[in-house]
Amino acid sequence: MVRLCISIPYEVLEKIIKDQRYKGLPPEEAVRQFIIDAVTQTEKGGKALIPLPPQKEGESVAGTVPESFIIQKLDNIHKWTSRTYEILEALLDKVSTLEQEIKNISAGAPPRPAPKAAEHEERGRRRKSAIDFLKEQKIMFEADIANRIRNRDAFFERLRRDGAVVLELKYGRVAVDPDYWEEFKSALNELDTSDDAEIERRLGKKGYALLKALSEDGVVYFDATKRRWVFAEKLP
Repeated sequence: MVRLCISIPYEVLEKIIKDQRYKGLPPEEAVRQFIIDAVTQTEKGGKALIPLPPQKEGESVAGTVPESFIIQKLDNIHKWTSRTYEILEALLDKVSTLEQEIKNISAGAPPRPAPKAAEHEERGRRRKSAIDFLKEQKIMFEADIANRIRNRDAFFERLRRDGAVVLELKYGRVAVDPDYWEEFKSALNELDTSDDAEIERRLGKKGYALLKALSEDGVVYFDATKRRWVFAEKLP
């Protein structure tokens, strides 16, 4: 299922809730139905908001729209929104830098000289992408980056697009380097103990932390009869 996060001004939300078509619905359900209507219905006397497949005579527009068609359109909106968040995040970083420069000037501190082109290139080489950082860290828990990343949805979506394994757990998301994920599953397959000290010795601190998170979430469990760890559900 496609998950889409949309920020709606209060006045727009108020109009949707007061609309007779959505009267009595919870706000989130009213907004969801409004989006579906916007995708599947046509405006009076106008063209469809999104081109729809041709319909048969006497058949409603909503009835001619395959679910896969709607999902595809919503997925496109989701990708566009994620990219927009990335751009906004970069702009917010620049604004933050400018605000600091203004504070320094107001305090009497001389402005920093503009970096030369060569310095810009060197900074670009030094700046690591999120997936590069993940390859070094092996594992990244959402709780550990909550105070540093403004838009975590876009952050984890970018990691997923770059090849990271992103696990959706009850206590938050966990991003895992794909190579390390394969190593972890292989090591877990050979692990024949549930003793914490022995697990940490054989899997290391990172592997132990990952196994603990998966175990607390019920994704994996230790089968005492077979003396092996078993995945309760299929994972990447």
